[in-house]
Amino acid sequence: MSRGNYDHLFKILIIGESGVGKTAIMQRFCENTFEPVYISTVGVDFKPKVIKVGNKTVKMQLWDTAGQDRFRNITASYYRGTQGVLIVYDVTDRASFDKVSSWFTEVRDRTENDPPVIILVGNKTDLMDHAAVKQEAVEQLARQLGGVQTFTCSAKDGSGIDEVFNALTQAIISKVGCAPGKKEDPSVVQLGGKSGSQPAQKSEGGCC
Repeated sequence: MSRGNYDHLFKILIIGESGVGKTAIMQRFCENTFEPVYISTVGVDFKPKVIKVGNKTVKMQLWDTAGQDRFRNITASYYRGTQGVLIVYDVTDRASFDKVSSWFTEVRDRTENDPPVIILVGNKTDLMDHAAVKQEAVEQLARQLGGVQTFTCSAKDGSGIDEVFNALTQAIISKVGCAPGKKEDPSVVQLGGKSGSQPAQKSEGGCC
């Protein structure tokens, strides 16, 4: 797609602990599919997505990062030029939620000169019978992190996915619009919808 065919190009990073469903969220949003077999991302994976937001055409570059500590040095460079970040946790795994603050700090440390829009996403709401994270805890954490937006979704059944990306896109557009003369990084894409260049290797394991 040529530059003249879209109004915005946004780079979106999806981060969080291994197994929370980052890859599944990206796959559901970009392809409307779900792979029940867990394949852990090694390094970084990439998918493009073009959507409409109001009268704007947005191209998004979605980067799905490995959650394991051993890949942190590999994925660190991908923070550069990022306009939006989804920090994902598993609603059935309290430990993954407890790591959200450290992920938030990492984003801030690596993007302090040009902080992106950050949204917290609780995945796997199809398993709410096994929920381990209370809404009160989510709201309290959001306040501690400066009032970031929070959403829940299910990559398995697709519920809440469009709402997450629509909110993120709208927030980025608002942020860019409030920054006169600010130029979007050419490494980013646009997204829309209501509520690659470096394919990652995959290793069998658990749902990232």
